[in-house]
Amino acid sequence: MKGILIIEDDDNVRESLIELLKTRNYNVVAAENGAKGLMLAQENKPSLIVCDVMMPGISGFDVVESIRKDANLSHIPFIFLSAKANQSDMDYGIKMGANFYMTKPFKVRDLFSTIENLL
Repeated sequence: MKGILIIEDDDNVRESLIELLKTRNYNVVAAENGAKGLMLAQENKPSLIVCDVMMPGISGFDVVESIRKDANLSHIPFIFLSAKANQSDMDYGIKMGANFYMTKPFKVRDLFSTIENLL
């Protein structure tokens, strides 16, 4: 079973993502902030990471940068899921190492399609 790490500070969004991904039989772990997300990534070595950008403390940009610098994690596909929808943020997210940048609100089928393509 493929494991997915969700890093999202909004409780409702995080819980919705967990439930959606479980319907597709993914093993899901979740963190409410970037620091915990990095810890869970190191502990669980997920198959894919879905991460918000704007979070207190460590931002999603900082998370992807840390993931890409870690030899044990750098290969993991990374999706930003963010309300920051301007092109400069999207470009920066990809430049920092994300494989895909999806904006909120999102279509569930688009999220599943992106995940399946990256896995």
